[in-house]
Amino acid sequence: MNIFALTTIICTFHLCFVIGVNGDVASNENERIHAQMELYNDLLKDYHKYVSPVRPHPNASSSATATVPTTVEIGLSLQQLISADTEYGEVKARIWLSQYWTDHRLVWDPSTTKVDLLHISASEIWKPDLTLYNGRLETEEPERFAILHPDGHVYMIPSLIATLSCEREEKHFPHDRLSCKFRFGSWVYHSGYLDVITKQYGAAVDLSSYIQHPEWYVHVTSVKRTETKYECCPERYVDVEYMIEFVREPSLYTATMSTPASLIAMAMVFIFVIPPTSREKMNLAVGILICLVIFAAMLLSVTSSATTMSTLLLFAIILDLMIIAETSIVYNIYFRTIRTHPIPDWVRTVFMDVLSRPLCLSKPNQRRYEMELNYAESNEDTRVVAGDQLDRTPKLEDVGEEWRFVARVIDRLCFWIFLVVFIIGVCSILAPTSEKD
Repeated sequence: MNIFALTTIICTFHLCFVIGVNGDVASNENERIHAQMELYNDLLKDYHKYVSPVRPHPNASSSATATVPTTVEIGLSLQQLISADTEYGEVKARIWLSQYWTDHRLVWDPSTTKVDLLHISASEIWKPDLTLYNGRLETEEPERFAILHPDGHVYMIPSLIATLSCEREEKHFPHDRLSCKFRFGSWVYHSGYLDVITKQYGAAVDLSSYIQHPEWYVHVTSVKRTETKYECCPERYVDVEYMIEFVREPSLYTATMSTPASLIAMAMVFIFVIPPTSREKMNLAVGILICLVIFAAMLLSVTSSATTMSTLLLFAIILDLMIIAETSIVYNIYFRTIRTHPIPDWVRTVFMDVLSRPLCLSKPNQRRYEMELNYAESNEDTRVVAGDQLDRTPKLEDVGEEWRFVARVIDRLCFWIFLVVFIIGVCSILAPTSEKD
Protein backbone atom coordinates (compact mmCIF):
# COMPACT_ATOMS: atom_id res chain seq x y z
CA MET A 1 0.00 0.00 0.00
CA ASN A 2 2.83 2.43 0.82
CA ILE A 3 4.58 1.61 -2.47
CA PHE A 4 1.38 2.29 -4.42
CA ALA A 5 0.89 5.65 -2.72
CA LEU A 6 4.52 6.64 -3.39
CA THR A 7 4.19 5.75 -7.06
CA THR A 8 1.01 7.81 -7.36
CA ILE A 9 2.68 10.84 -5.82
CA ILE A 10 5.70 10.59 -8.17
CA CYS A 11 3.50 10.30 -11.26
CA THR A 12 1.37 13.23 -10.20
CA PHE A 13 4.45 15.40 -9.59
CA HIS A 14 5.92 14.48 -12.99
CA LEU A 15 2.65 15.25 -14.76
CA CYS A 16 2.39 18.65 -13.13
CA PHE A 17 5.99 19.43 -14.09
CA VAL A 18 5.40 18.51 -17.72
CA ILE A 19 2.21 20.55 -17.87
CA GLY A 20 3.99 23.52 -16.35
CA VAL A 21 6.91 23.36 -18.78
CA ASN A 22 4.62 23.02 -21.80
CA GLY A 23 2.53 25.84 -20.49
CA ASP A 24 5.58 28.09 -20.28
CA VAL A 25 6.62 27.14 -23.81
CA ALA A 26 3.13 27.75 -25.15
CA SER A 27 2.98 31.04 -23.29
CA ASN A 28 6.31 32.17 -24.80
CA GLU A 29 5.20 31.15 -28.27
CA ASN A 30 1.94 33.04 -27.87
CA GLU A 31 3.82 36.10 -26.70
CA ARG A 32 6.16 35.93 -29.70
CA ILE A 33 3.27 35.61 -32.14
CA HIS A 34 1.42 38.43 -30.42
CA ALA A 35 4.50 40.66 -30.57
CA GLN A 36 4.91 39.96 -34.30
CA MET A 37 1.23 40.74 -34.92
CA GLU A 38 1.50 44.03 -33.06
CA LEU A 39 4.70 44.94 -34.93
CA TYR A 40 3.08 44.02 -38.23
CA ASN A 41 0.09 46.25 -37.52
CA ASP A 42 2.26 49.13 -36.34
CA LEU A 43 4.54 49.02 -39.39
CA LEU A 44 1.71 48.87 -41.93
CA LYS A 45 -0.68 51.23 -40.13
CA ASP A 46 0.17 54.28 -42.23
CA TYR A 47 2.24 52.46 -44.86
CA HIS A 48 1.58 53.00 -48.58
CA LYS A 49 3.02 50.20 -50.66
CA TYR A 50 2.71 52.14 -53.93
CA VAL A 51 4.94 54.97 -52.70
CA SER A 52 8.68 54.64 -53.25
CA PRO A 53 10.81 54.87 -50.07
CA VAL A 54 12.83 57.84 -51.33
CA ARG A 55 13.91 60.61 -48.97
CA PRO A 56 14.50 64.30 -49.65
CA HIS A 57 18.09 65.17 -50.29
CA PRO A 58 19.75 67.20 -47.53
CA ASN A 59 20.85 69.74 -50.12
CA ALA A 60 17.81 69.88 -52.38
CA SER A 61 18.95 72.94 -54.30
CA SER A 62 18.23 71.52 -57.73
CA SER A 63 15.74 69.12 -59.22
CA ALA A 64 18.52 66.68 -60.09
CA THR A 65 19.39 66.20 -56.41
CA ALA A 66 15.93 66.58 -54.89
CA THR A 67 15.78 63.04 -53.54
CA VAL A 68 18.05 60.31 -52.29
CA PRO A 69 17.36 57.31 -54.53
CA THR A 70 16.56 53.90 -53.11
CA THR A 71 19.52 51.62 -53.77
CA VAL A 72 18.58 48.08 -54.76
CA GLU A 73 21.32 45.46 -54.70
CA ILE A 74 20.52 42.54 -56.99
CA GLY A 75 22.20 39.22 -57.67
CA LEU A 76 21.48 36.57 -60.26
CA SER A 77 21.66 32.88 -59.38
CA LEU A 78 21.21 30.48 -62.28
CA GLN A 79 19.39 27.33 -61.19
CA GLN A 80 18.59 25.45 -64.37
CA LEU A 81 18.55 25.78 -68.13
CA ILE A 82 15.09 24.42 -68.89
CA SER A 83 15.17 24.53 -72.69
CA ALA A 84 17.11 26.04 -75.57
CA ASP A 85 15.33 26.50 -78.91
CA THR A 86 18.31 26.56 -81.26
CA GLU A 87 16.17 27.34 -84.31
CA TYR A 88 14.97 30.69 -82.96
CA GLY A 89 17.68 31.22 -80.33
CA GLU A 90 15.16 31.33 -77.47
CA VAL A 91 16.20 30.17 -74.01
CA LYS A 92 14.09 29.40 -70.95
CA ALA A 93 15.88 29.29 -67.59
CA ARG A 94 14.99 29.10 -63.91
CA ILE A 95 16.70 31.86 -61.92
CA TRP A 96 16.78 33.32 -58.42
CA LEU A 97 16.87 37.11 -58.48
CA SER A 98 17.94 38.26 -55.01
CA GLN A 99 16.93 41.84 -54.15
CA TYR A 100 18.17 43.82 -51.16
CA TRP A 101 17.11 47.37 -50.31
CA THR A 102 16.34 49.64 -47.36
CA ASP A 103 12.89 51.02 -46.54
CA HIS A 104 13.18 53.67 -43.82
CA ARG A 105 9.46 53.29 -43.04
CA LEU A 106 9.95 49.70 -41.86
CA VAL A 107 12.27 50.36 -38.91
CA TRP A 108 11.65 49.20 -35.30
CA ASP A 109 13.46 48.75 -32.03
CA PRO A 110 14.09 45.04 -31.36
CA SER A 111 14.81 45.67 -27.69
CA THR A 112 11.26 46.83 -27.03
CA THR A 113 9.33 44.65 -29.47
CA LYS A 114 11.38 41.49 -28.76
CA VAL A 115 11.29 40.79 -32.52
CA ASP A 116 14.54 40.71 -34.42
CA LEU A 117 13.21 39.38 -37.74
CA LEU A 118 9.87 39.60 -39.49
CA HIS A 119 8.59 37.60 -42.47
CA ILE A 120 5.99 39.45 -44.47
CA SER A 121 4.16 38.99 -47.72
CA ALA A 122 5.84 40.90 -50.53
CA SER A 123 2.46 42.08 -51.74
CA GLU A 124 2.04 44.14 -48.52
CA ILE A 125 5.12 46.34 -48.97
CA TRP A 126 6.76 48.40 -51.68
CA LYS A 127 9.17 46.47 -53.89
CA PRO A 128 11.24 47.54 -56.90
CA ASP A 129 9.59 47.05 -60.28
CA LEU A 130 12.56 45.21 -61.79
CA THR A 131 11.82 44.07 -65.31
CA LEU A 132 13.66 41.88 -67.77
CA TYR A 133 14.00 44.33 -70.65
CA ASN A 134 14.81 41.77 -73.34
CA GLY A 135 12.48 38.97 -72.28
CA ARG A 136 9.69 38.02 -69.95
CA LEU A 137 9.56 36.82 -66.35
CA GLU A 138 7.12 34.37 -64.83
CA THR A 139 6.77 33.87 -61.07
CA GLU A 140 6.75 30.24 -59.96
CA GLU A 141 5.07 30.85 -56.57
CA PRO A 142 1.72 32.63 -56.34
CA GLU A 143 2.92 34.57 -53.27
CA ARG A 144 6.44 35.75 -52.49
CA PHE A 145 7.70 36.56 -49.01
CA ALA A 146 10.24 39.12 -47.89
CA ILE A 147 12.43 39.24 -44.80
CA LEU A 148 12.45 42.48 -42.78
CA HIS A 149 15.29 43.51 -40.48
CA PRO A 150 14.99 46.04 -37.64
CA ASP A 151 17.14 48.59 -39.50
CA GLY A 152 14.68 48.63 -42.42
CA HIS A 153 16.64 46.31 -44.69
CA VAL A 154 14.40 44.18 -46.89
CA TYR A 155 15.60 40.94 -48.47
CA MET A 156 13.65 39.02 -51.11
CA ILE A 157 14.64 36.12 -53.38
CA PRO A 158 11.90 35.30 -55.89
CA SER A 159 12.17 32.17 -58.03
CA LEU A 160 11.48 33.14 -61.62
CA ILE A 161 11.24 31.59 -65.07
CA ALA A 162 13.04 33.81 -67.57
CA THR A 163 12.42 33.50 -71.31
CA LEU A 164 14.56 35.55 -73.66
CA SER A 165 16.18 35.56 -77.08
CA CYS A 166 19.91 34.89 -77.23
CA GLU A 167 22.55 35.53 -79.84
CA ARG A 168 23.65 32.28 -81.45
CA GLU A 169 27.02 31.75 -83.06
CA GLU A 170 26.64 28.45 -84.90
CA LYS A 171 29.28 28.75 -87.59
CA HIS A 172 31.45 26.20 -85.78
CA PHE A 173 28.67 23.65 -85.14
CA PRO A 174 28.69 21.41 -83.12
CA HIS A 175 30.88 23.80 -81.09
CA ASP A 176 28.27 26.56 -81.32
CA ARG A 177 27.50 29.09 -78.56
CA LEU A 178 24.49 30.84 -77.09
CA SER A 179 25.14 34.30 -75.63
CA CYS A 180 22.25 35.26 -73.33
CA LYS A 181 22.01 38.74 -71.84
CA PHE A 182 19.68 39.18 -68.84
CA ARG A 183 19.07 42.93 -68.69
CA PHE A 184 17.26 44.02 -65.51
CA GLY A 185 16.11 47.51 -64.67
CA SER A 186 13.21 49.60 -63.41
CA TRP A 187 10.41 50.29 -65.83
CA VAL A 188 9.18 53.58 -64.34
CA TYR A 189 11.76 54.82 -61.79
CA HIS A 190 14.72 56.79 -63.12
CA SER A 191 18.08 57.08 -61.40
CA GLY A 192 16.83 59.86 -59.13
CA TYR A 193 14.39 57.44 -57.50
CA LEU A 194 15.93 54.00 -57.95
CA ASP A 195 19.54 52.95 -58.27
CA VAL A 196 20.50 49.37 -59.10
CA ILE A 197 23.85 47.84 -58.15
CA THR A 198 25.16 44.30 -58.39
CA LYS A 199 25.75 41.86 -55.58
CA GLN A 200 29.15 40.20 -55.59
CA TYR A 201 29.19 36.39 -55.43
CA GLY A 202 32.86 36.07 -56.27
CA ALA A 203 31.63 35.58 -59.86
CA ALA A 204 29.26 37.55 -62.05
CA VAL A 205 26.54 34.90 -61.73
CA ASP A 206 26.05 32.48 -58.85
CA LEU A 207 26.34 28.90 -60.15
CA SER A 208 26.67 27.13 -56.81
CA SER A 209 23.27 25.43 -57.14
CA TYR A 210 23.14 25.19 -60.92
CA ILE A 211 21.80 21.90 -62.34
CA GLN A 212 24.02 20.95 -65.28
CA HIS A 213 22.24 20.68 -68.62
CA PRO A 214 23.04 17.51 -70.62
CA GLU A 215 23.68 19.41 -73.87
CA TRP A 216 24.74 22.95 -72.89
CA TYR A 217 27.23 24.05 -70.25
CA VAL A 218 28.06 27.50 -68.90
CA HIS A 219 31.29 28.80 -70.38
CA VAL A 220 31.60 32.49 -69.46
CA THR A 221 29.63 34.91 -67.25
CA SER A 222 29.92 38.67 -66.86
CA VAL A 223 27.96 41.61 -65.48
CA LYS A 224 27.91 45.34 -66.16
CA ARG A 225 25.91 48.31 -64.94
CA THR A 226 24.87 51.07 -67.33
CA GLU A 227 22.93 54.32 -67.21
CA THR A 228 20.93 55.08 -70.33
CA LYS A 229 19.23 58.26 -71.44
CA TYR A 230 16.30 57.65 -73.76
CA GLU A 231 14.86 60.10 -76.26
CA CYS A 232 11.53 60.19 -74.47
CA CYS A 233 12.80 61.37 -71.12
CA PRO A 234 15.48 63.74 -69.80
CA GLU A 235 16.38 61.46 -66.87
CA ARG A 236 18.73 58.51 -66.93
CA TYR A 237 17.62 54.96 -66.23
CA VAL A 238 19.84 52.36 -64.59
CA ASP A 239 20.03 48.73 -65.68
CA VAL A 240 22.24 45.75 -64.90
CA GLU A 241 23.11 43.27 -67.64
CA TYR A 242 24.17 39.71 -66.83
CA MET A 243 25.76 37.84 -69.73
CA ILE A 244 25.83 34.03 -69.68
CA GLU A 245 27.47 32.17 -72.54
CA PHE A 246 26.38 28.59 -73.08
CA VAL A 247 28.50 26.24 -75.20
CA ARG A 248 27.12 23.04 -76.69
CA GLU A 249 28.55 19.73 -75.56
CA PRO A 250 29.77 18.43 -78.96
CA SER A 251 30.29 14.75 -78.19
CA LEU A 252 26.83 13.62 -79.35
CA TYR A 253 26.88 15.42 -82.70
CA THR A 254 30.53 14.59 -83.23
CA ALA A 255 29.79 10.89 -82.88
CA THR A 256 26.56 10.89 -84.91
CA MET A 257 27.16 13.55 -87.58
CA SER A 258 30.60 15.16 -87.88
CA THR A 259 32.77 12.04 -87.79
CA PRO A 260 30.59 9.82 -90.07
CA ALA A 261 30.10 12.64 -92.59
CA SER A 262 33.85 13.34 -92.69
CA LEU A 263 34.70 9.67 -93.20
CA ILE A 264 32.13 9.28 -95.96
CA ALA A 265 33.42 12.42 -97.69
CA MET A 266 36.98 11.08 -97.57
CA ALA A 267 35.72 7.78 -99.00
CA MET A 268 35.35 9.55 -102.35
CA VAL A 269 39.06 8.98 -102.85
CA PHE A 270 38.43 5.23 -103.08
CA ILE A 271 36.16 5.73 -106.08
CA PHE A 272 39.28 6.19 -108.19
CA VAL A 273 40.81 2.99 -106.81
CA ILE A 274 38.10 0.93 -108.50
CA PRO A 275 39.02 0.21 -112.15
CA PRO A 276 36.86 1.78 -114.88
CA THR A 277 35.67 -1.64 -115.99
CA SER A 278 33.77 -2.19 -112.72
CA ARG A 279 30.21 -0.96 -112.32
CA GLU A 280 30.80 -0.68 -108.55
CA LYS A 281 32.64 2.55 -109.31
CA MET A 282 29.37 4.31 -110.16
CA ASN A 283 27.49 2.53 -107.36
CA LEU A 284 29.97 3.78 -104.78
CA ALA A 285 29.79 7.35 -106.07
CA VAL A 286 25.97 7.38 -105.98
CA GLY A 287 25.91 5.78 -102.53
CA ILE A 288 28.25 8.43 -101.14
CA LEU A 289 26.09 11.15 -102.68
CA ILE A 290 22.96 9.80 -100.99
CA CYS A 291 24.72 9.65 -97.60
CA LEU A 292 26.00 13.22 -97.93
CA VAL A 293 22.52 14.50 -98.79
CA ILE A 294 21.07 12.70 -95.75
CA PHE A 295 23.69 14.26 -93.45
CA ALA A 296 22.97 17.69 -94.97
CA ALA A 297 19.26 17.25 -94.20
CA MET A 298 20.06 16.22 -90.63
CA LEU A 299 22.28 19.26 -90.20
CA LEU A 300 19.55 21.55 -91.55
CA SER A 301 17.15 20.27 -88.87
CA VAL A 302 19.40 21.45 -86.00
CA THR A 303 20.89 24.64 -87.48
CA SER A 304 19.33 27.78 -88.91
CA SER A 305 22.27 29.39 -90.72
CA ALA A 306 25.38 28.47 -92.66
CA THR A 307 27.99 26.57 -90.69
CA THR A 308 31.46 25.27 -91.43
CA MET A 309 30.09 21.75 -91.49
CA SER A 310 27.33 22.65 -93.97
CA THR A 311 29.90 24.30 -96.24
CA LEU A 312 32.04 21.16 -96.14
CA LEU A 313 29.03 18.97 -96.94
CA LEU A 314 28.06 21.19 -99.88
CA PHE A 315 31.64 21.10 -101.15
CA ALA A 316 31.70 17.29 -100.86
CA ILE A 317 28.35 16.97 -102.67
CA ILE A 318 29.61 19.12 -105.58
CA LEU A 319 32.81 17.05 -105.81
CA ASP A 320 30.82 13.82 -105.77
CA LEU A 321 28.55 15.06 -108.56
CA MET A 322 31.64 15.90 -110.60
CA ILE A 323 33.03 12.41 -109.93
CA ILE A 324 29.76 10.88 -111.14
CA ALA A 325 29.99 12.95 -114.34
CA GLU A 326 33.65 11.95 -114.77
CA THR A 327 32.81 8.29 -114.25
CA SER A 328 30.07 8.48 -116.91
CA ILE A 329 32.52 9.99 -119.39
CA VAL A 330 35.16 7.35 -118.58
CA TYR A 331 32.57 4.60 -119.09
CA ASN A 332 31.67 6.05 -122.49
CA ILE A 333 35.29 6.23 -123.59
CA TYR A 334 36.32 2.88 -122.16
CA PHE A 335 33.83 0.86 -124.16
CA ARG A 336 34.51 2.51 -127.51
CA THR A 337 36.14 0.66 -130.41
CA ILE A 338 38.33 1.88 -133.23
CA ARG A 339 35.81 0.68 -135.81
CA THR A 340 33.02 2.90 -134.49
CA HIS A 341 35.13 5.74 -133.03
CA PRO A 342 38.48 6.27 -134.72
CA ILE A 343 40.99 7.92 -132.42
CA PRO A 344 42.04 11.42 -133.52
CA ASP A 345 45.72 12.12 -133.72
CA TRP A 346 45.56 14.85 -131.06
CA VAL A 347 44.03 12.35 -128.61
CA ARG A 348 46.93 9.97 -129.19
CA THR A 349 49.41 12.81 -128.78
CA VAL A 350 47.89 14.33 -125.62
CA PHE A 351 46.78 11.28 -123.68
CA MET A 352 49.09 8.50 -124.94
CA ASP A 353 52.31 10.42 -125.49
CA VAL A 354 52.21 13.49 -123.20
CA LEU A 355 50.11 12.57 -120.14
CA SER A 356 50.76 8.85 -119.80
CA ARG A 357 54.34 9.19 -118.57
CA PRO A 358 53.81 11.74 -115.70
CA LEU A 359 50.76 9.75 -114.62
CA CYS A 360 52.90 6.57 -114.39
CA LEU A 361 50.92 4.65 -117.02
CA SER A 362 52.65 2.39 -119.55
CA LYS A 363 51.69 3.07 -123.18
CA PRO A 364 50.49 -0.03 -125.11
CA ASN A 365 52.59 -1.59 -127.91
CA GLN A 366 52.03 0.67 -130.90
CA ARG A 367 53.01 -2.01 -133.47
CA ARG A 368 50.35 -4.35 -132.20
CA TYR A 369 47.68 -1.62 -132.56
CA GLU A 370 48.70 -0.99 -136.16
CA MET A 371 48.27 -4.68 -136.96
CA GLU A 372 44.92 -4.75 -135.18
CA LEU A 373 43.77 -1.67 -137.09
CA ASN A 374 44.72 -3.25 -140.45
CA TYR A 375 42.90 -6.38 -139.44
CA ALA A 376 39.73 -4.49 -138.49
CA GLU A 377 39.67 -2.64 -141.82
CA SER A 378 39.98 -5.86 -143.87
CA ASN A 379 37.38 -8.57 -143.74
CA GLU A 380 39.85 -11.41 -143.81
CA ASP A 381 38.97 -14.28 -141.54
CA THR A 382 42.48 -14.94 -140.34
CA ARG A 383 45.95 -13.44 -140.55
CA VAL A 384 49.32 -14.97 -139.84
CA VAL A 385 51.50 -12.64 -137.73
CA ALA A 386 55.09 -13.75 -136.96
CA GLY A 387 54.15 -17.23 -137.95
CA ASP A 388 51.23 -17.52 -135.48
CA GLN A 389 47.59 -18.04 -136.46
CA LEU A 390 45.41 -15.31 -134.87
CA ASP A 391 41.72 -15.87 -134.43
CA ARG A 392 39.22 -13.16 -135.38
CA THR A 393 37.37 -13.01 -132.01
CA PRO A 394 40.25 -12.04 -129.70
CA LYS A 395 41.46 -9.52 -132.27
CA LEU A 396 38.08 -7.77 -132.28
CA GLU A 397 38.09 -7.69 -128.48
CA ASP A 398 41.46 -5.93 -128.46
CA VAL A 399 40.63 -3.44 -131.20
CA GLY A 400 39.52 -0.78 -128.65
CA GLU A 401 42.57 -1.08 -126.41
CA GLU A 402 43.65 2.44 -127.29
CA TRP A 403 40.35 3.88 -126.09
CA ARG A 404 40.59 1.88 -122.90
CA PHE A 405 44.05 3.30 -122.31
CA VAL A 406 42.73 6.83 -122.90
CA ALA A 407 39.97 6.16 -120.36
CA ARG A 408 42.53 5.05 -117.78
CA VAL A 409 44.60 8.20 -118.43
CA ILE A 410 41.53 10.44 -117.95
CA ASP A 411 40.57 8.58 -114.79
CA ARG A 412 44.08 8.88 -113.33
CA LEU A 413 44.26 12.58 -114.29
CA CYS A 414 40.89 13.28 -112.65
CA PHE A 415 42.08 11.52 -109.50
CA TRP A 416 45.02 13.88 -109.07
CA ILE A 417 42.87 16.91 -109.90
CA PHE A 418 40.27 15.76 -107.36
CA LEU A 419 42.93 15.18 -104.71
CA VAL A 420 44.41 18.67 -105.13
CA VAL A 421 41.00 20.38 -105.22
CA PHE A 422 39.80 18.39 -102.18
CA ILE A 423 42.84 19.31 -100.05
CA ILE A 424 42.81 22.98 -101.07
CA GLY A 425 39.05 23.26 -100.57
CA VAL A 426 39.00 21.66 -97.13
CA CYS A 427 41.95 23.75 -95.94
CA SER A 428 40.37 26.99 -97.20
CA ILE A 429 37.06 26.20 -95.45
CA LEU A 430 38.68 25.23 -92.15
CA ALA A 431 41.32 27.98 -92.15
CA PRO A 432 39.03 30.73 -90.67
CA THR A 433 37.93 28.30 -87.95
CA SER A 434 41.52 27.58 -86.93
CA GLU A 435 42.44 31.27 -86.89
CA LYS A 436 39.46 32.18 -84.75
CA ASP A 437 39.97 29.36 -82.28
